Amino acid sequence: TGAPGQPNCTNGNTYTVRNPFPNNQIPVSLFDPVAVRILNLVPKPVGPNFQNGQTGSNYQNPFLSQTRSKIPSVKADHTIGSKQHISFYGGSTLMDAPYTATNGNAEGFPSPITGARGSFIYTYTYRLNYDYTLTPTLLLHLGAGWYHENFADNSPATTTYNASAPQTCTNTPTFGGLLSQTCTGGLGLSGATLNRNFPNFVVGGLGFGGASNPGTGGMNNLGPFAQSTGGSERRPSGLANLTWVKNNHSYKIGGEWRGERYPGTFYTGTSGVYTFGANSTQQIAMQDQPSPSSGSFGFPLASFLLGNETAVTLDQLASLRTGKQQYGLFFQDTWKVTRKLTLDYGLRWDYGTYGHESHGLAPNFNFTTPNPS
Repeated sequence: TGAPGQPNCTNGNTYTVRNPFPNNQIPVSLFDPVAVRILNLVPKPVGPNFQNGQTGSNYQNPFLSQTRSKIPSVKADHTIGSKQHISFYGGSTLMDAPYTATNGNAEGFPSPITGARGSFIYTYTYRLNYDYTLTPTLLLHLGAGWYHENFADNSPATTTYNASAPQTCTNTPTFGGLLSQTCTGGLGLSGATLNRNFPNFVVGGLGFGGASNPGTGGMNNLGPFAQSTGGSERRPSGLANLTWVKNNHSYKIGGEWRGERYPGTFYTGTSGVYTFGANSTQQIAMQDQPSPSSGSFGFPLASFLLGNETAVTLDQLASLRTGKQQYGLFFQDTWKVTRKLTLDYGLRWDYGTYGHESHGLAPNFNFTTPNPS
């Protein structure tokens, strides 16, 4: 009060200024234990000259980015006596892409901290047909089919990671007597609703960090931000028809059924999404002041080191199964009117149910139904 006005202060106003860290440095003794365990998993620069800041000594983790597809199939036909015939077809398309850039978020970090996700798509198709000649003019046909697709975007460290487990670190000598640290285990971080993935740590409130985001201090965000099997499908089907040849007519009557199922399990957020912003390390005296022309108040990475998260999201495991059914009945006739004229005609009826989630977990909005609550 009464002091000459400063660039970010107004003369005559009273400001509350805190300076908890002399020289703007956080003592290592105040680092949050979980934050330290996370940093133990972040790889250090490599090579004998890393202390000189040479780019060539930065950590580099080449990964194989490729797509492998296998397309096996089998087919069988068999005649049983003079009246029966059975056939079977089975085929699958198996596609693996463990690391993918862009959509897969592969940034080069090792497991388990990498945000990389793969694409694992496995489809299976089976068809079984049976024909039985009841009489020389009467043929029964039965068929069944099954289409099965699994889609998953598993991260390299998936299905087993337990963030609440303790961490163990060992040091091994490397170049010039320097020590290289290797840490395994968890983070001592409890709260996950499902021990499956490495938690997602968002520093700076952005989807990606890196050197272009000063809020992260040059460090990228860690852990996969999404995990699910939400693109899976199940499609059973069946049909039956009876063909009767009489004089110049070939009558056929039958029906078919198709089911459509879209099961999905969503793991996103079950291990926790921890967001760190500048709030807990910004200067309270600057809160009501205009934003600076460059830079910002507070430092998200410093908030991370202190363990002061801005937001935490913990989700329950979500398993959904939407689907519908389709029915059809038909009658048709192929009539050879003359040797040069054939007439095909028929009638078909179809009925399909509306798509819905099996347990009512994904309701739709209705403009005319009052809210019962």
